[in-house]
Amino acid sequence: MARSERRSARTLVVDDEPGVLRLISLALDAEGIEVDQASDGEEGLERALTTDYEVVVLDLQLPKVDGITVLRRLPFRQTRSGHHRLHWSG
Repeated sequence: MARSERRSARTLVVDDEPGVLRLISLALDAEGIEVDQASDGEEGLERALTTDYEVVVLDLQLPKVDGITVLRRLPFRQTRSGHHRLHWSG
């Protein structure tokens, strides 16, 4: 499937390390994925609660609100593709 034919999964990347945030965002963007960014848990949670993201890439060790707390506060709902997926790293 050509890049222009792919359905863009709107994605939120939450990480407090600017280099990691930039690297992940650039890689996703290169694949044609629409990317929003947040640099702390509070901002990430606010964005995730107000926007319908297909994917959230979330660091666990974040300032203001840690990643585990963000996960606990997010509603568990199906994505547009009908899937739930959770992956984390420390």
